[in-house]
Amino acid sequence: MAFDENGLMRRRETSINDVAIEESQRRYFGPRPLEEHGQEFPLR
Repeated sequence: MAFDENGLMRRRETSINDVAIEESQRRYFGPRPLEEHGQEFPLR
């Protein structure tokens, strides 16, 4: 994590589900098909 001069987080990286999102905001739905295993996927 990166903090500013006041000790506040400037950047937050996490994988926890502490903030609910709408279904329309989801990028992935269900497991990846077998033919995609081991391949990278594009990030926005």
